[in-house]
Amino acid sequence: MLLRGKTRPRRAAPIFRSSRSATSRAARAWKWCDRRGVVTPDGCPVEAYAALPAEPDLSVVLRHVRGRKKILDLGAGAGRIADPLAGAGYDVLAIDESAEMLKHIRRAKPLQSRIEDFRSEERFDAVLLLSHLVNTTSDTHRHALLGTAASHAAADGIIVLQRLDIRRTFDPAVPCWGASKCACSTFTTASGQS
Repeated sequence: MLLRGKTRPRRAAPIFRSSRSATSRAARAWKWCDRRGVVTPDGCPVEAYAALPAEPDLSVVLRHVRGRKKILDLGAGAGRIADPLAGAGYDVLAIDESAEMLKHIRRAKPLQSRIEDFRSEERFDAVLLLSHLVNTTSDTHRHALLGTAASHAAADGIIVLQRLDIRRTFDPAVPCWGASKCACSTFTTASGQS
């Protein structure tokens, strides 16, 4: 805003943003990507995922990872959770198979790899497996995802999973983000095993 030739100092953007406008941007991006955008090998429209707000999922993750420093985000996508965590001082390694998704990550350390193929000697205080990845219909794929998560958790580490509640019935009229996402998501933590 201009005030007689002077500009009002801009406030720094908050690390954690959540608003209706973010949800609206995501909805517009999703519609746009249906026809024209880049889609990952597993069928995710990149621009739509890049526009999704971090909340309410970020608050839940922060509650679980408090006091832990090294975090592995498996299937990090465009960094919706990884970037705000890195901005808050966590040491975050963001794994995703899509180079297009990883281009959106600004704060976390991105690494391109399929989750099932990722191997590292490094162990993490918390391993994230979010976005309902464990809801795959393939038991073999689910076991591979969980095996990767478990093998990278420190002995005293935790694994934070997000899954759809099997008792929830799908309603296409109910959006899957914003306040309703919290109602249809279940976060589970498990102690890591070496």
